[in-house]
Order: sequence, then structure tokens, then C-alpha cells
Amino acid sequence: MADHFLYPDVAAAGDLRVLLQRAFDGAGIPLRVGPEQTPGRVSVEAGDRSATVSTATSSRAFLIQLWTRTVQMAYGSIDTPDRAAAAIGMFLSGVPLRRLTSAWPFLTFTGFAEAFERGEPYAIAFRWQEYLDISSTRSLPLLNLHAFLLAASTEPRLRALFPFTSHADLGFRRQVSDPASRSLAWVRPHGEGRYLVTGPHRARLGRPGPIRTPDLGPVPGALGPAGPGESVTLVLRAMAEPG
Repeated sequence: MADHFLYPDVAAAGDLRVLLQRAFDGAGIPLRVGPEQTPGRVSVEAGDRSATVSTATSSRAFLIQLWTRTVQMAYGSIDTPDRAAAAIGMFLSGVPLRRLTSAWPFLTFTGFAEAFERGEPYAIAFRWQEYLDISSTRSLPLLNLHAFLLAASTEPRLRALFPFTSHADLGFRRQVSDPASRSLAWVRPHGEGRYLVTGPHRARLGRPGPIRTPDLGPVPGALGPAGPGESVTLVLRAMAEPG
């Protein structure tokens, strides 16, 4: 629940949903605010775009996140609900990111978001560029995956896929933003310069090689461990196997 001292307008309205809806209505913006997901957090949708608004706890700020499907396109904070509503309304109307942030400088977007705005192939290419960067700001999981990523980047069949990380693992899928686009393969570092590989069943990364069970007989495990180049071949093999 929003702090009454920081947010007397929210308290007077009853909740954040009512306050933001009044801001939309007052500006003539034909949007409907959904019910509070949790106290002090609401969402607004229009087509494949959406916005979430929440109240900060340490100081007065309406925290805004703007999305196209599952990709965060822009974010920012402002202390007035009317300006928050106007910025959200502009984004949900479909305007490009640069025009949006020129009108509302408190909003920020990333290079990846701008690439995605141009189309999924641009977003995939941008993500590969990010992951191949070996600057000092790289996270440890990406540093551990770097040798594999260098080898994979020379294989057109992998370069056409969207790479993403989950904890220490690297996954590949065909689409950037579709939650139903399943992972085609997974890669996990396994010692220096060596990797385990599996297809869509990520749990197999925890058991290298075929596992024999009393009831089921041999159960497939991860492929490898192998070096970067061989691991690329194993990824292609895992993707081609059924199931």
C-alpha cells in the first residue's frame, strides 16, 4: 500500500488504479487501467503494448515500465500521475521510442529495445553483438561462455537464433519476444573452455552422458563436455534430435 505521506493523492483516490484512471480520463486518453496486481502496482494494455506503474517506497515516484510483448522498451519515473498517464498514453498509441523519449525525457530506452523496434532480426543481431563483447563489464556467466559464443557466431544456423542466458546457462530460441517460442538447445560451462550441451530439456545439463535407471533403462543426459568448436556441432546435433 502506498505511503499516505508520500502519496496523499493515492490515499484520497482510494488506490493507484483509481488515481491513474482519473488522469487518463482527465486528459481524454481512452485507456482502462487494470486492477491492482499488488498494492501500489497496476498495468495498462493496448494491443501488444503494455505499461506497468508502481509507487516507489523511499521517495515519491511513479515507476513506469513500458513493454512490447515480453520486451521492455522503456522505463523511468516521475512524481506526477498526470505526466505518467500522458507518457503511457503516447507509448500505447504506438509512437517510436525516440519520439517518445524526446517528448518525455524522464523515460529511457536501451539499444536492444530500439533494435527490437526495428524488427526481430535486428534484435537478434544486437544481442549477438552484446554477447560477443568481451569488455570488463561482462558478467561472469558470459565470460565463461565467451569461447563457445565466438565459435557459435561463425555458424549461420546458430547466428540466426536468439541467444539468452538463464543463470549460468545459455539458451537458443527462434523468436525474441514470444513466450511460447521454446528453447531449442542449452549450453553450460563445465570447466575452463569446455561445455555441456543438451536440446530443449535443460534438466539434462545436470547429468552428463547417458544415465541408466532400473525402470527406464538408459536415459539421455547432456552431450559433452567438449571444447568450443565441438560444442557447436553438439548443439546442432541436439537441435536435430526429436523431443
